[in-house]
Amino acid sequence: MPVNKEQLAGAYTELKSYIQSKHCNPIVVRLAWHDAGTYNSAIKEFPQRGGANGAIRFKPELSHGHNAGLKVALDLLEPIKAKYPDVSYADLFQMASAVGIEVAGGPKIDMRYGRKDATSEQDCAQDGLLPAPQHPTSGAAVDHLRKVFNRM
Repeated sequence: MPVNKEQLAGAYTELKSYIQSKHCNPIVVRLAWHDAGTYNSAIKEFPQRGGANGAIRFKPELSHGHNAGLKVALDLLEPIKAKYPDVSYADLFQMASAVGIEVAGGPKIDMRYGRKDATSEQDCAQDGLLPAPQHPTSGAAVDHLRKVFNRM
């Protein structure tokens, strides 16, 4: 997908001050992870394979149990999206995460842009693809994590 470099640069600059002023680093990182964490390498077709495609903004995916509270992050990023409409939601969510890490004192994360957005609720990933919270030393937790990360 072609990218508008001016809009990407503007969104990046604005996100730096916006995330610092709102102290919303953790929730934008979580939003990006939950959008990307639905990826399934066994499915070849877009957008059915999930991943960082912005589908989390649609009700079916946003209402997954693991995504509780992420509407707050979507609402925080909507003014940036409105100002930079050529930046896809998928790119905006991943950029916000990288910026959130950077402004918190973490490393600057090099990113590639041009992600294509899911366009409707029918593009949402099925529930249950993110790692489920379990006691970290249980055998079930280990097996579950292996299954999730092998899928990616």
